Formats: sequence, structure tokens, C-alpha cells
Amino acid sequence: FISTGEDRSLRIWRKGECCQTIRLPAQSVWCCCLLPNGDIAVGASDGIIRIFTEAEDRMASAEDLQAFEDELSKATIDPKTGDLGDIKLEDLPGREHLNEPGNRDGQTRLIKDGQKVEAYQWSVSDGRWMKIGDVVGGSNQQTSKSVVYEGKEYDYVFTIDVNEGGPSMKLPYNVSDDPWLAAHNFLQKNDLSPMFLDQVANFIIENTKGHVVGPAQPSGGDPLTGEAIM
Repeated sequence: FISTGEDRSLRIWRKGECCQTIRLPAQSVWCCCLLPNGDIAVGASDGIIRIFTEAEDRMASAEDLQAFEDELSKATIDPKTGDLGDIKLEDLPGREHLNEPGNRDGQTRLIKDGQKVEAYQWSVSDGRWMKIGDVVGGSNQQTSKSVVYEGKEYDYVFTIDVNEGGPSMKLPYNVSDDPWLAAHNFLQKNDLSPMFLDQVANFIIENTKGHVVGPAQPSGGDPLTGEAIM
């Protein structure tokens, strides 16, 4: 059987064991479907449907496969999600650690490159480590204080003004959250039209892009009215 999750992965299972892990360049993988010909279709939060196959005649070109791998390597990973564990830069090995083969398919290995932390995944089929992204917001990195809202800590709490002169609404968000799910919850809680879903989700993405866990609250335009956020 196959499964997908919030750690950006598609996992293939046989006899109760995970035999292959495929990471995707998206915030989360929402759904999966096994096709009649044995291929696997997955839908992700970036709005793209991808199909994976074992049949050589249906495989993408070498250029497309390289483009997929390049996109994956540029992704940013929040250590609060997935299976990366606690990260201490001073304890991580260097790039030479990638010369040692992995023990299982999908095994994750973190290395330090200067002050950066990179995540690699072992591919049994390719016999190599594949970069799956840069890790941001590790415990060793400088972050500012979280914002407390309704008794919980968040990396961001946006102030949204829907109607001029009306009451403002709060949109809490953590960088480990799915933007579309956060947008959906915000619209539902405030009894707003679901037609604003993409607009609010894209607003969250644009105003949290490139930030590490726990950054200072940014300024920007209101996703619904264009008004400034205080």
C-alpha cells in the first residue's frame, strides 16, 4: 500500500515494511491514488499532480527528472516536522559523511556546509544520497520570540481587516503548518467565504517566504482588502 504525509513524502509499503520513500518539493502531500496500470498519482499542496511509475516507457525524460531533483534540493525544511530530530550544528558532520552509503531506502542524513544545514535522503535504486532541501530554524539558529495568541505560541499572528471600520481578525500561523489548512481554518472560524482560500493561502506563503522558525512578525498587505497590516 501507499501513504502520504505532512513530511512531504510518498511512502511505498510491502509486507508491513516501508520499501521506498519519495520526497516531493511541496509543503505537504495531501492525497494518493494507485492507478490500474500500477502507477501512483499524488496531489500536493502546491496544486500539482505528479505520477510515479516503474515502467521505463512511461518515465519522464532525464531533463525533467533532473528538474524535479533540482526543485526538491531547493526546498526548505522545518525541523519541527518530519523525522529530522533535534539539530545542533556543532554536532553535525561535514559533506564527507555523504561518502558512506545509507542503511535503508529513505534514510535521512543531515550535514553542515558552513553555517547551513542540508538534508539528504538515501536512494537504494540510485545508490546515492539525494538532497531533499535546506533545513531552517534549527535549535542552533537565531530566532526571535513567538507570538502568543489564545494561549498558544505561533511564529506569526497576522491582523486581517476585512471591512473598513469593522473589527479586525487574527490569523495565527506556524511555519510548520500547511498554508491552505491555516487559511481554511481562518475562513471557517470567521464565517468568511471559501472563495478567499487561495488568496489567503498565497498571502501566508508570500509573507513567510524565506523565514526561519519563530521570526518577527512581518508587515505586508491584507490578503482580502489590500490594507496594511499593523
